[in-house]
Amino acid sequence: MKITKRQLRRIIKEEKAKLLKESRAVDYRLVDDLDSLRYNVVEEILGRVAMHNREWRNDPAIKKHLIDMLDQMKRDLFLV
Repeated sequence: MKITKRQLRRIIKEEKAKLLKESRAVDYRLVDDLDSLRYNVVEEILGRVAMHNREWRNDPAIKKHLIDMLDQMKRDLFLV
């Protein structure tokens, strides 16, 4: 069976659109998973810090240490 150039272009266009749609769906799931992970990590950190010092938000040294730790985690994860 022969197909025309027009038919071939249409088939390629449809397949490309299908692949793009599928790749976006995967990206959205990954983003949702990463958001959920970020939320869980933040909640865990805040809970553990609060166990030792309920007034940690008023302590600049603790806040600085947390920021430094999170910055280091970011560098470790993304090799920045």
